[in-house]
Amino acid sequence: MAMKLMAFALMAVAGTAVAAPRESYSAPGQLQSDDPGSAFAATFTGSDGGGAYTAVRFVVSGTLTSNAANTYASEVVLDVTPPGGAMQTVVLGVGNAYVTQAFSISTDLAGGPVSPAGEWQFAFRETFDDSAGVADSFIDGLVVTLDDAPVPPPASTDLGEIGGGDGSDVPVREVDAVIDTEGEVVWFKFSTAADALNGSTDYMDIDTFVPDDGPPVVGSINDSELGLYATDGTLLAIDDDSSGDLHSLLTFGSDAEENWRPPHGNGFGGDGFNGDLPAGEYYLAVGVYNMIFANGFAVTTAPVAGATTTGTIHVSFYTNLPGGTRGPICGAADLGGVGGVPGADDHLDNNDFVVFIDYFFAQNPLADQGSTGGVAGADGVYDNNDFVVFIDNFFVAPASCR
Repeated sequence: MAMKLMAFALMAVAGTAVAAPRESYSAPGQLQSDDPGSAFAATFTGSDGGGAYTAVRFVVSGTLTSNAANTYASEVVLDVTPPGGAMQTVVLGVGNAYVTQAFSISTDLAGGPVSPAGEWQFAFRETFDDSAGVADSFIDGLVVTLDDAPVPPPASTDLGEIGGGDGSDVPVREVDAVIDTEGEVVWFKFSTAADALNGSTDYMDIDTFVPDDGPPVVGSINDSELGLYATDGTLLAIDDDSSGDLHSLLTFGSDAEENWRPPHGNGFGGDGFNGDLPAGEYYLAVGVYNMIFANGFAVTTAPVAGATTTGTIHVSFYTNLPGGTRGPICGAADLGGVGGVPGADDHLDNNDFVVFIDYFFAQNPLADQGSTGGVAGADGVYDNNDFVVFIDNFFVAPASCR
């Protein structure tokens, strides 16, 4: 029996640098899945997007409807042949006898990535003919989408899960972004175990302002920018000067005025103006003004002439989200508890010196606090600079730590 052919209507999807649907093809009307010897074939001609992407996988979705007694959903299959590639078979349904069943299946191309340009062939068939001369199943709302390769995340420092805050104006985690070369972007990876949503009382604020009573940051850069990305490279939020004195602030979640967090400088406080931050994993880009952010973790920096382009940007996380491991309230010098036992206890005393020395000689990274000239920042070398910075951190911590 001759195959029945149908051309798909093309709906181009605007491309970005993010791994995302590139081209989608929607079949008009209802299709039928015939017996093994008379597959229903559909074709479309893919474009190459000007060579902008390579097809790595496809997603096929729609709804199956049974048209013959005792036909099984698992008997409906799709044969896919990409331009110049090898055919592969995908099972669309699940289980045995059925009435209707929706499907959405993402499959990597078996033969590896291909150029999407050219004719793609899709053949729907039944692996067993339950009713001679009658289509066993119908397919409605068929959409086929070509996807490209995911964008790899940038090299980053993993901060783990951020949470454990009690709602007070005390950061649950603090970290320094050390900019060694002009135009450098420093990346941090972190996760949250709960949602910070507008309309709720839960929040996550990320601020680069250093309060007067906080630990000093040697070589501080006062004109920072922040960009937050999802794991697939989607740009979620950016900020330049929302915090005090040209510092940056990203604020998610609780946005009711009665729940606003106080500003840490002469800028805005935390009021959730960046929207929702669902539980998940994120990448934070930190750098010096002027930064240009785009999807696909694409970040570039064009520093302003005469501005400070290297140094340290201090990043503080404020949240009341549960989970995570709270960073030391009393700063990097809070290393020991009673009896010289390792662990922050929100109190600075001789126990912290004992643990620091133990860490130093064991070359524990927690003791790697200083670099050349007694500048704060890990450099992989254990020497007097670490002692200098540890002592500075100890004596500049808030009075409440003693």
